[in-house]
Amino acid sequence: MSRLTAGHVDASEWDRFLQSVPGGHHLQTSLWAELKRPSGWKSIRLALRQDEVLVAGLQILYREVYGLGRVGYCPRGPVLANDDDQVPALLMQELGELIRSERFRYLAVQPPAIGAPFVALLVANGFRATPLQVAPTATVLIDLARPLETLLGDMRASTRRAVRIGLSSPLVFREGALGDLPAFHSLLVGTGIRRGFSPPPLDYFQRMWALFSQSEAVRLFIVELEGEAVAAELDVALGDTIVSKRAGWSGRHGKFHPNELLIWSAMRWARERGFKYYDMDGLDPELAECLATGLPVPVSMKETHHWFKLGFTCKATKLPDNFELVRVPMLGWAHREVWCQLLDMTRRRSLLKKVGAI
Repeated sequence: MSRLTAGHVDASEWDRFLQSVPGGHHLQTSLWAELKRPSGWKSIRLALRQDEVLVAGLQILYREVYGLGRVGYCPRGPVLANDDDQVPALLMQELGELIRSERFRYLAVQPPAIGAPFVALLVANGFRATPLQVAPTATVLIDLARPLETLLGDMRASTRRAVRIGLSSPLVFREGALGDLPAFHSLLVGTGIRRGFSPPPLDYFQRMWALFSQSEAVRLFIVELEGEAVAAELDVALGDTIVSKRAGWSGRHGKFHPNELLIWSAMRWARERGFKYYDMDGLDPELAECLATGLPVPVSMKETHHWFKLGFTCKATKLPDNFELVRVPMLGWAHREVWCQLLDMTRRRSLLKKVGAI
């Protein structure tokens, strides 16, 4: 009979495991933990072995918050290598012991797409579903294994037309390098001004590049017009999936549809190199729910970049909810009566941004 044992795992073995199994995600890698370290986050990993072979685990990022104690979050974890029923149960047991021994006061967990078996265990052990996203609960996931004509055929007609205009325009698509990061960041900042968000500083992306480029896991794609960077996206790859992490547009030359050309060209690039999926890294959960239930999509949603993403496949991929555990009695009351009931999503998100969780 096989034997399950729990313990810690070093960074290199953990990253190799994530690379080799379905459900492995870059947010669980030691590289992502290192990227977050200058912001005050530390990491701890829990692993299960079956006859000495790593079969499951998770990585938690955590920090100390004044007046609260230790808080942590586990995006896209745990990762499971097989469907052995014993594995999730034992991992949940070990996670509970870790929470107690490390004195976590707050922990958020968002399982990966194939982590549904773990959801019931989280609920049974005191975790509560929360609409606050430390990782997206819906995304646009495009299956690249299909023929190019099928990929084009699955697009919204207007998106397909825009792609063809971009392909016949004077725009040029190319792969970027480290020296192109300032141009990419400038495009991202401009997009943030138009949409009302503040992107991380340039040095954040330079650190990301330094870390993930060691394994060629980070890619930069640029669309130019006569040497002018018009649109760009920074992608992170792991296993069979490439994720579009951040994208920016100058707001210029819209008649040539640079954004549609950028995404289509990145998809083709990934497909030619054997990637199975192109992940647009998040979709408005309300929009995803409308699509899942057949409810009409509000006009306001059709004016967002989320609706733009859906032009490339017209399908949403639902992911497990985010779950959170509060372990301080008084804080537990505040969590139920204030955090969940009185604070709107904007204020809750603002509080988490202050500690760097999102």
